[in-house]
Amino acid sequence: MPNNPRKRKASLPSPPLSGPSPQETKPGISLSEDIPKISRIHPPKFHHIELSGKKRRHDVDEQVSEQSQEPCRKRIKEEFERGQQQDSYCHKKGAEEQDPVQYWARTLEWPKDFCDMSEPESDGSNKRRRSRTPSYSSRARDGSVPPAHTAAYEEELERYGIRFNDLDTKDFIADESKAMCQALLSLNELAPAYNSCSEDIYIRTFQRASKCNEERVRRDLTPHIVPSAELLYVLDGETTLANVREEMSGDWTKCSLLGGTQPRPDYAYGLSSATFTEEERAKLDNYTNINSPTKFTESMYFPFLLCEAKCGKKNINDADRQNVHSASIAVNAIVQLCRAFGEQTAQSLSGHILVFSVSHDNERVKIYGHFPIIQDGRTTFHRYYVHDYSLDGHYGRDRNTGSNFTRAVYREFYPLHLRRIRQAVARLPDPRKTSMVSDLSVGEGETQVSEQSSQERDSSPRPPLRRAKSRGSQGELTLMKQQMAKIEQMYKAQLEQQQKQTEEVKEESRKQMEQQQRQMEQQQRQMEQQQKQMEQVKEESRAQMEQVKEESRKQIALLERVLSEKHSGE
Repeated sequence: MPNNPRKRKASLPSPPLSGPSPQETKPGISLSEDIPKISRIHPPKFHHIELSGKKRRHDVDEQVSEQSQEPCRKRIKEEFERGQQQDSYCHKKGAEEQDPVQYWARTLEWPKDFCDMSEPESDGSNKRRRSRTPSYSSRARDGSVPPAHTAAYEEELERYGIRFNDLDTKDFIADESKAMCQALLSLNELAPAYNSCSEDIYIRTFQRASKCNEERVRRDLTPHIVPSAELLYVLDGETTLANVREEMSGDWTKCSLLGGTQPRPDYAYGLSSATFTEEERAKLDNYTNINSPTKFTESMYFPFLLCEAKCGKKNINDADRQNVHSASIAVNAIVQLCRAFGEQTAQSLSGHILVFSVSHDNERVKIYGHFPIIQDGRTTFHRYYVHDYSLDGHYGRDRNTGSNFTRAVYREFYPLHLRRIRQAVARLPDPRKTSMVSDLSVGEGETQVSEQSSQERDSSPRPPLRRAKSRGSQGELTLMKQQMAKIEQMYKAQLEQQQKQTEEVKEESRKQMEQQQRQMEQQQRQMEQQQKQMEQVKEESRAQMEQVKEESRKQIALLERVLSEKHSGE
């Protein structure tokens, strides 16, 4: 039996059409007679006849009936060429308007512009949104914003609350931070670091590196200014630096920007993931988002020390601008973390240094502290001048100034920074406990529903298997109740602990108030005693005055008598 070409077309991966079935044929037309000739034509063109639609198949069938006297091969060739032209026109006309899946179903190939088609906005693709927003570098090339790290760049950053005027804000910094900076500068009694050298070797190294490019300056001079925390831990045995994470030229891709370009500090020191417990990391992951970052790179949390090095055409002022921008972003992350517990908690950070930065070129070093000012819910970011010195000052005698300050930051400021972050993280909600409680509550609700439905079915006979399942559900319910009881007991213990702490705070406050009251009463008694003494002094002064007046009157009377006697004798 000869093969039917229409059945061969049904095996192609194109979707079924809405016309008549492919097996239906017009009366008076026999396709079986042309099978040997059709087989010598290229098979892939058959699907064009199928895709041309009901109307075109009708036209083709009519033309076949009218031209039945022509040779079959010539007739089919003309039909295929005409179908190809129509299909090409339809495909070009609707390719951009159709769904790509429907386009593939019609043509067995994807649209040419499939890779460039825009994704739906409902999928929340950050990549697509970022691609629609031009970067700062592209806008700088267009001239819409000033070039990065130039003098005009400062005005652009001031729009985001970053201030560069040190003189206007030096009085806003807290006295504690000022004293801390002086203490860090005065800490000189330190053992030699891993990279310590003599004055002669240092000067020769400086003279060679200062004439080279920025990479050479970072390699030879920066370690004498900002020694590596990880090398101090490995080589010098400073165990307190075990969890300090060091990043070199790492892109800060995990945080939002305060204007400007994406930060990429030459050196950045923050907290590693090993600093936190599993519970603390879960809290941070639950809290973190692009506007409230905790991580700045793939493995560094909350940086506290930054360093930028420049050489050649880029001077130390460019390094200052980069440090100010990066440090402001780091300060803002700490402010946002504390603001999660209320504006008053964030307000406690106002005026306190949260990040230090070191800028240097091939000649000078400048050290700054960075702090926020929070007023009426608005945060601005400022810097405080700490110190600067020359790399070849006093022929190398100042070579350890920056190194000593950095090691003092590691020793004194880093523990304060870590304590501040951990205290804030301790107040964050634990997502694991929240999800456990919600799951148990949902499970208990489902168990209650199943119990109600089982009670409704108690009146009807049930097979033994159904009873076993009910007993299993009862066991699950008992287990859930036990878990709920444990969780309730745990929360009661936490509540009792909190109440105990509250009572302790109240008791301490009461004692302080009583002490203040006693001091006030003592001061009042002292004031009363002083008042009595003053009254007594006044009384004594008045008596003395009266006595002086009485003596004066007596002397006057005596003088008058003497004068009168003298006049009478004359």
